[in-house]
Amino acid sequence: MKKNYGVLFPRPLVVYFSLLLVLGLLPVRILLVGGEYSPAAENSSAKSLTVAHSRGVIYDRRLRRLTCESTVAVSVVKPALSALNALRSVLDENEFSAISREISQLNPVILKIGNSVESDDIMTLPIYNRYSSSQKASHIIGYLSDGETKGVSGIERSFDYYLSAQSGRLDVRYFADANGAGLQGTDFEMVNSNYNSSGGVVLTIDKKIQSALEAAADECRLKKGAAVMLDIKSGEIVAAVSRPDYDRNNISACLTDEDLPLFNRVFGSYPVGSVFKPLIAATALESGTDPLAEFECKGYTVCGGKTFKCMKNHGTVNMASALAYSCNCYFINLIEQLDIGRVLEAAKNLGFGSSIELAEDMCTYSGNLPEAAELEQAGARANFSFGQGSLTANVIQIACLYSVIANDGEYKKPYLVKGLCDENMNIIDEYASPSPVKVFSESTADTISSFLELAVREGTGTAAQAENCRVGGKTATAQTGEFIGGEERVVTWFAGFYPYEKPEYVLVVMCEDGDSGSSDCAPVFSKTVNNLLNNY
Repeated sequence: MKKNYGVLFPRPLVVYFSLLLVLGLLPVRILLVGGEYSPAAENSSAKSLTVAHSRGVIYDRRLRRLTCESTVAVSVVKPALSALNALRSVLDENEFSAISREISQLNPVILKIGNSVESDDIMTLPIYNRYSSSQKASHIIGYLSDGETKGVSGIERSFDYYLSAQSGRLDVRYFADANGAGLQGTDFEMVNSNYNSSGGVVLTIDKKIQSALEAAADECRLKKGAAVMLDIKSGEIVAAVSRPDYDRNNISACLTDEDLPLFNRVFGSYPVGSVFKPLIAATALESGTDPLAEFECKGYTVCGGKTFKCMKNHGTVNMASALAYSCNCYFINLIEQLDIGRVLEAAKNLGFGSSIELAEDMCTYSGNLPEAAELEQAGARANFSFGQGSLTANVIQIACLYSVIANDGEYKKPYLVKGLCDENMNIIDEYASPSPVKVFSESTADTISSFLELAVREGTGTAAQAENCRVGGKTATAQTGEFIGGEERVVTWFAGFYPYEKPEYVLVVMCEDGDSGSSDCAPVFSKTVNNLLNNY
């Protein structure tokens, strides 16, 4: 005789559910209820419940997942008394009451309960989280709309068309009686419609390097700033950090935060200060300047009727010591000996004054490279010689300058996307890296590189020193002309490369509202390099 599944709940339980509905207890961990129905048998039907949606994966350069890297256990619960009884021991009173209400209405339920529950009427599945609780490269990856169906920023937006094309869905089906109640003991059927496809976008970001840089930035309390790391030989952006980070669960609050956490400071333009000096020095060497020629720094110099001060009275300096100890007066004197057009040409060849397009709708600020007419004024030239005045740049442009110095004078255009990945994890539409462009001679690059090694070994950049590894680099403290409470805001920098003998990576760190490049930024460089040397 056919069993009658029309009455699933005893009468007292129905009364209990009715009371719950009156009280209006809210579900605590219910993720989704309801479903789609299709006829399956004369007195029963198949009920389909969508458990999760997915879209294409974003990978690092070694095909390690940057999104969808972790799972959470979710349980699909039939509206059956046996399922409810199984949940009683793992839910608190309020949660159990809420679930009881849904089941009394013959609704299936999806729960995050953290562990499996033994019941034929409960199916536990691993569901991928789009983002982790400590998401790496968050400003580069971006985020989705509230419905998590469309990219709003970052790579999610730039490649929304492809990531959406890799979308999928995970459904669960089971049989229900004519009233919609689950038939106890009937099997679940999992329906995978391209859920968690391997297709996606492959970035040049290296997950381990990204993690090391983010950890160093946070340990050194880089509250407002940015850092970027380039592979010197390839031009790949292997790490990019913007601080402060943002909360994906509260985007609306981020929109009104005065610290602008949603703004990717890697792309912003800022006064650069002394990290620009190596370009002036390199152009001078290319023009035949003797690096050993001495200059007497008195702690100040007068140019165009304006007095420019140095950090201190440096005394007798040459190009090496002027870079190592950051003597502004030396560089003010040096630029007067140069063809300013040649300096500007070198800067343009390195990307200064031009936006860098890293993906569709993902471009850096261009910054400002002064025109030759502006630099006809002696005061403007003086400021330009040590990276001040109207000159601004982003951290990627500064990284390109130091990459050229560390790469025998060759410029490699920086890039962020390696290509697309199909469902078999084969890279398609791979980015074709452009040929390198010679900006400086190898001898010029080697000479400047040695001066930057001196700057870290005994000059202003000693805080950037790494364990058992020689590095080269330069600090900067750039004036902004903006005052808060009577004090001028400054932007601080450290730009460097390692290892000195055979450079592999360039790392640039920038801090808004800083104190000095040596205290704010150089320690981030040091911690990152030490971490990578010891653990990577």
